[in-house]
Amino acid sequence: MFLMIGVNDGQTALYYEKLVYFTHLGRAVNVTVFVTFTQLLLFFIPTFKWNKHYYVQLPNGEVFELNADVGHAVERGRDVDITEKDCFQSSTADYYANGGFGGSIKDFFFGDSQNNASNGADVRYCPHCGYPIVDDFDYCPKCGKPLK
Repeated sequence: MFLMIGVNDGQTALYYEKLVYFTHLGRAVNVTVFVTFTQLLLFFIPTFKWNKHYYVQLPNGEVFELNADVGHAVERGRDVDITEKDCFQSSTADYYANGGFGGSIKDFFFGDSQNNASNGADVRYCPHCGYPIVDDFDYCPKCGKPLK
């Protein structure tokens, strides 16, 4: 009998559409929520995940670790409100904020914006939700608010 077992680290973006208010920014912003984990693979199929950590990234690139209970609720699709009190600095959050996995979180989820800019595309961010916009839109494709 032949058995293939593997262990690797992974990360997944989580769906979260609400704005989060941060006092140091002075406004509510749309955040990117993601989870990192270690997983066991049997025959290349993920069967078990552990060591989960949840993070939020702000449009300006700051990364905060998210309270595990709140992160788990977001992962399960529950209707929760993330507050500034749920977010805290940690050494692993600093690791991800400084491109610890080979690039910024925004580049990982939305593509390399500097690469797009070097190809002649004008990259800008929605002033309301922070969503990256490459094309010449008058309204944000994510939140629908006017960009001008």
